[in-house]
Amino acid sequence: MRPVTSPERRDDAPVERSYLSSDGAALRPILFTKSPLLVYASKDLIALVQASSLNLVTTLAFWDAYPSLFGTDTFVQHISVDTARKWIIAAAGTRIAIWALSSLEETKWHVHSNITTNQPVTALECHDGRLFVGSSDGLIAYSSKVLDGLVTWTLIWRAKTSQPDQISLSPSTTLLATRSKNISYVNIWLAASGRLVQRISHPRPLINISWRSPPSNKEEYILYTTTSDSALRIFLPVLDTPRHLQLHATIDPYSFLPSSLATNKGSPVMALHRDSLRAVIGNALREPRDKRTSFGESQRRRLTEVYEEGWDLFARILDDGSIVVQAVANIDRRPPTLLKQFTLLHSLFDPPLESLPTALLLLPSAAQLNLITNPPIVSHSLLPLPFFDAKKDGLRTIAAAPESGKYGHLPITHISRSPEGHAVAVMRRGASEIWKVKKSGDLRLISQFETVNGANILVFHSGESVAVYDPDERALSVQMSSTSPPKLSLPALIDLFLIPPNHDHITCLVGITESFQVLQIHAIHPPDPALVIHSNSSLPNFSKPNMIVPVDPMIWNKTASELLLSVSEEGDLEFWAPEGRTSWKRTGHVATGKKNIIKARCSSAKKTVLVVRRPEGDEVSIWDSKESQFSSGLEHLQIYPTNTPVIDLDWTATPDGQSVLAVGFPSHVLLLYQQRMTYFDQGSGWGVFGRIEIGRITKHPIADSIWISRAQMLTGAGHQMIQARPGFSLQDGTTSRDLFETVARKNGPLPHYHPQMLLQCLLWEKIKIIKQIIGRLARDLKYLTPDERAVYEMEPFPVDAFLWRDTQESLKTSLPNKNSLFDDAVQPDLDDDIDGFSPAVVSKLVADLEETPLQDLGENENEQLLVLLQTTLSLDEHRRALDADGLRYLISIRLFYLINERARIPRSTPSRDGVTEKQRGFRERIRYRDMVWAFHSSTQEVLLNVSTAACGGKMTWNDARALGIFLWLNSLEAVKDQFEVIARNQYMSGEDRDPSACCLFYFALGKVRLVLGLWRQAAWHPDQGVMLKFLANDFDLPRWRTAALKNAFALLGKRRFEMAAAFFLLGGSLRDAANVCLKQMGDFQLAVALARVVEGDNGPVLIELLKTAVIPMAFREGNRWLGSWAFWKLNRRDLSVRILVTPLKEYATMLHVESFESLEAGESNYDDPSLALLFSRLKSMSLQTIKGSNMIPGQQEFDFVLQMARVFCRMGCHPLALDLVADWSFDPPEPMGNWAFGQRRDSSSIGRSTSPRSPSLRRSKSRRHSVIDIDLDIEQDPSDPHMAPAAPSHLTSVPEVPELEIPPPTPTDAANRGRAGFGGLVQTAKRDVQVPEFDMSAFGF
Repeated sequence: MRPVTSPERRDDAPVERSYLSSDGAALRPILFTKSPLLVYASKDLIALVQASSLNLVTTLAFWDAYPSLFGTDTFVQHISVDTARKWIIAAAGTRIAIWALSSLEETKWHVHSNITTNQPVTALECHDGRLFVGSSDGLIAYSSKVLDGLVTWTLIWRAKTSQPDQISLSPSTTLLATRSKNISYVNIWLAASGRLVQRISHPRPLINISWRSPPSNKEEYILYTTTSDSALRIFLPVLDTPRHLQLHATIDPYSFLPSSLATNKGSPVMALHRDSLRAVIGNALREPRDKRTSFGESQRRRLTEVYEEGWDLFARILDDGSIVVQAVANIDRRPPTLLKQFTLLHSLFDPPLESLPTALLLLPSAAQLNLITNPPIVSHSLLPLPFFDAKKDGLRTIAAAPESGKYGHLPITHISRSPEGHAVAVMRRGASEIWKVKKSGDLRLISQFETVNGANILVFHSGESVAVYDPDERALSVQMSSTSPPKLSLPALIDLFLIPPNHDHITCLVGITESFQVLQIHAIHPPDPALVIHSNSSLPNFSKPNMIVPVDPMIWNKTASELLLSVSEEGDLEFWAPEGRTSWKRTGHVATGKKNIIKARCSSAKKTVLVVRRPEGDEVSIWDSKESQFSSGLEHLQIYPTNTPVIDLDWTATPDGQSVLAVGFPSHVLLLYQQRMTYFDQGSGWGVFGRIEIGRITKHPIADSIWISRAQMLTGAGHQMIQARPGFSLQDGTTSRDLFETVARKNGPLPHYHPQMLLQCLLWEKIKIIKQIIGRLARDLKYLTPDERAVYEMEPFPVDAFLWRDTQESLKTSLPNKNSLFDDAVQPDLDDDIDGFSPAVVSKLVADLEETPLQDLGENENEQLLVLLQTTLSLDEHRRALDADGLRYLISIRLFYLINERARIPRSTPSRDGVTEKQRGFRERIRYRDMVWAFHSSTQEVLLNVSTAACGGKMTWNDARALGIFLWLNSLEAVKDQFEVIARNQYMSGEDRDPSACCLFYFALGKVRLVLGLWRQAAWHPDQGVMLKFLANDFDLPRWRTAALKNAFALLGKRRFEMAAAFFLLGGSLRDAANVCLKQMGDFQLAVALARVVEGDNGPVLIELLKTAVIPMAFREGNRWLGSWAFWKLNRRDLSVRILVTPLKEYATMLHVESFESLEAGESNYDDPSLALLFSRLKSMSLQTIKGSNMIPGQQEFDFVLQMARVFCRMGCHPLALDLVADWSFDPPEPMGNWAFGQRRDSSSIGRSTSPRSPSLRRSKSRRHSVIDIDLDIEQDPSDPHMAPAAPSHLTSVPEVPELEIPPPTPTDAANRGRAGFGGLVQTAKRDVQVPEFDMSAFGF
């Protein structure tokens, strides 16, 4: 079966937050991209974040320019941005790297060039290809050139000076200003030559310098400097010497303080970028009057004054979190003595700042400004009108960069979480951090401390308690309160993890030693904290473990008993639960046969993922713990190429217990979920529904990834933590869902109107509930708007509605029955219309869904729903003419033709681009299981008419093969008649009336003369003369038969296979003709048809074909339906029943003993619930099938029913699973006594039988009649090859008998069942048979 197509579109999971240390580095704005960005250094990465949301866009790795630095402790310390060239320049030590923005993609950066200096770089400034570098040697200038496609950097000049700490280029690019650390003067240089033109002294050391941007029509040099006392000074040029600056104003930080504050507590005075401010204010003032906000004209006058007067604004943030803005007027006027300084406003941040920043950035963004404070990096929206009116909503915090601790620059080695996922321990190289998940989903750092490399850290009690295992000292300590943590010496451990606590006062830890001893350690909670070794034991010696891992604790509950999983070198998985105080009990075992297992993780639902290292790549397989003879436990297998090794595995679970797997690779994480099975096709049980791609935001490979609470994924890569919250949207993008809801919709119970649920109800004869579902769906959708349809959920029907099954008689009330003469029971009538179901209602519903499909169904699912609606209507019209098996076949061909027809229709929607017809559901033929229903139907004449009508009234061989006509048609007379019809249609199908198209069919029917007449009419055919001459001979003579065979071999050499098979028939060699069909044409159905037409159903060629070709193919492909049909045709109906329930490998061995050739058995998984339907249909049909079902052990049948119920649940049809286990009856063998020989039982005889056309799955209290084929000679075993098959006959009607009262079972009967020969069948029937009681825990749902 193939997993159901999901209605959701699979997208990359959006990265929510990146915890990337900024190290207090300076921010640089990038304004040449589509939206403003900020760039800053973080260890060996350069981070680019969105200016407003602070979401990480990408990172640039310094080792991209210098690969030898990968994995070293490299720190980028200086960054510059060249707006003209769209470059980012970064320096670390003596190395400088330059990245350029791609001209094709806005988000792609590539290494442009690099430079190596003699001394470590201390400052950078770049503009239009000119790079100014500060070092201990002084000031250096470079220029770039491109020669023959290669970038070269040329030294322009070098100037000796004290080590520059900051370089600032004037807007005109003619002057450079530099400052040095702890130096109280500013140097002014000529940018072109490096000549020092001025040195400006200050009373205190400088901490910042910047140039003011002049008006567009002027070229002036105005310098702002900030000293260590937080004062800002304004230097203007002298009138007669424009490049000589002198002090004109000082903005005292005390002037910003209200009179109530006497101390100078606040940030330095910072200039607000003039051009950004004027651009946004100008836009606000030019806004049309009809679009203006509610602010009055007085507020707008204030804004107009700021804009028109050209005031320069300066801000200072006070320690109470408020901001004071002062204005300096007339800086652009001359003489400069007219400067005016005054306070403009005093406002508050919303919410208030938690710490004082030292730098401000003002960036334009449409009708508002982005105010960035640093450190820490916080983004605020500044709305000009309310801000300059000192309103609270004028300055609102948008986002804050995620915090990082003092060890945030150290690389991450491992991450562990608390059992409930509310806290995580991040282990770095030499230190560890404890983070707590806040209600918002973000992480908050609660503690950090130094540790040795390789330390194992566990966190519990939501981060309040921490356990630290020191591998060097081999000591465990647990901090659970403010008191001194208790310590405990332990043996060397290879793993340490938590298991569910026994009670509120003890936390249980498990340590695994190097010899695979299991230590249970109890951490006793305060007020008397202590560490105690509770037990030291080894697992029972079933198989030597290669690793022991914990069962994932993300969904621990009261029923979760398994705590450990051991993996052996042979690939045996064993599940363990504690037993008593010191021992362990094995609760499950799965033999995977996998070797070289390098990783293993187990979920709380006992799903185990294994990673096997292979030469072609890492193999990831997922196993279910419920291994049985009907399932190997393997649910998924995928090999990933060697360039994407598996780094990490982790499980989480939805609230309803569905497992979700994260598979980590170096640059991404795949999210896998268990897919819902579907009846329509076959495929993997698991699929990828999401992908967290971190390769675009970090260059470091993933070190570890782990699920935390709220369905979030935390990934560690290098020194960076990345927190992702996978989100998914419907195809129209209007409805978003979280991970848990997405998984539940992909693998949970289906809505009752889902096409898969409707199809299974049709197959299991639940017509009444289908009509009710369709009626309710039509009624509900009638008045819904498109928006309401997007969230539509049908009110579910009660489970009891699915536990009632239409009986065969109610489906076929008017079908003639040869036993009806003896049947006086009243037939129930279902002609009464179900409310809301009628042809008009269904037709309108189909038209409505054609126009507006249901949004919670995928495109294929919507088409399948339309097909099933039409099919249900068609079934309602044919229900009086067909039996239950015939109706099932009718369902299949209706689905086959309607789905194929819709798959061929071109689709204009984008989702259909590039999708093949096969991906849309197109099939070449119906499945063998559908053919088997027709094979066992007693209304084949009606089915043949329906099939002919479905082909347009002219059935050709392709149509017959697609419908399996000659596999299921039982009457030899009908077979020959239909074969002749096909021969005629083959001839008439082409415009040229080619006789070669029908030769094979007419030769099989022995109508050589008819073919000769057709060739006489084919004057256009190049072979006419040869064929007329040859076919005029008498092929009863050996001479001409030999000539025909020679011609057949000649045609084989020319690869004219169909004509070769025809000439083999002409030469009397049916076996050779069948071999050509089978081997050269690959059409075993044609070979079977020829054998049946020529020799009948008991001919040696057909028997040989079934034994040597069909049965081996069925075993090789794991197709029990085809195998059951083949055994039935061989008159081995006992084997036909047993193949449905017996594992194929075991069955192949048994058949080899019974003179069948060696069979290669394929997969033995049971994933088709209709097998249970066919088994119940056949097991009491005849004496042979009774014998076959008697040979099946009772426990095997019990496990078979459980497996089918699990498959129903995997398909989302949970009510049908319940119906199956509630209705199934483990019938004892049929008592045969005297009535087995055709004599009527008297009314006192006790027995139970089942109608061959309508098997009852429940222990009915009323039996009207029974018809059992007597196809077995009681005195002779059918396995005897010399036994002549008996002609089937029917028993007379058996009178109604009371229910059999079964006495208490004996324990030996079930074990003996399956080993007794048929000679003791009558005696066995009279004995008690042990019927296993249903244990609902055996389902494991």
